[in-house]
Amino acid sequence: TEAQFDDYMAAFEKTLEPYLPSLNKRGMSALAGIKKDDMVRALFDKHFKASGKSQTVAVEFAEKARGIFERIRLDLNAVGMNIKKLKAWHLPQIHNTLAIRNVPKQQWVDDTIALIDVDATKLALNSPKMNDATFRKVMEQMYDSISSEGTAKIEITGVSKFIKKALANTSQEHRILQFGDADSWLKYDEAYGMGDPFQSIVNYIQDSARTLQAIKTFGPNPDAMINSIQEMLKQATGKKNAGEFMQ
Repeated sequence: TEAQFDDYMAAFEKTLEPYLPSLNKRGMSALAGIKKDDMVRALFDKHFKASGKSQTVAVEFAEKARGIFERIRLDLNAVGMNIKKLKAWHLPQIHNTLAIRNVPKQQWVDDTIALIDVDATKLALNSPKMNDATFRKVMEQMYDSISSEGTAKIEITGVSKFIKKALANTSQEHRILQFGDADSWLKYDEAYGMGDPFQSIVNYIQDSARTLQAIKTFGPNPDAMINSIQEMLKQATGKKNAGEFMQ
């Protein structure tokens, strides 16, 4: 996992070296000479016109980031995943579990629906004809999944297995919500995200590297394989908690 992450980050940094004299990929929260608003707008708009240093760096950054995002998508698909290329997806949206947990479910649902591109989000869920009532139930379940860090049981009737799997898979939460413009993404991120698009991107790269390595090691359903191994260990040792062997 560490080697894969380093590989992605090395490619990510290659053309940005003039702007990253003190980059610490483990914890840096900003890029030298680039404003976060410019970064997000350049990622949303391939024809973003640069004016000044911050926007010039943002355009350079966005071009490289798109290449890394696509490489990650293709790498994961090569080991058995089926991640579609979404026109309305421009950068990962890492959710702030604590911020979401601290507001009522209906408030988060209302705030989020007001900011996202609903039709594009339905398409991302592979259900473009989903009615609004069912979509709201999906958003409510997404709140439960995020606020519980993936432990909430998915209980929605009338939706596909694809949607239930997408909501249950916390590693794919960053791809579900689709935003129509940079301002909407920034408003959501300020309220319910990391408040730092660069760190969100680094976290996404790290999570993707971890997912890729898990699939390479344990197969296309790593959680099921790990549970199977733990069960085998439990039976072999007579221990109730075999998870300690998997640490």
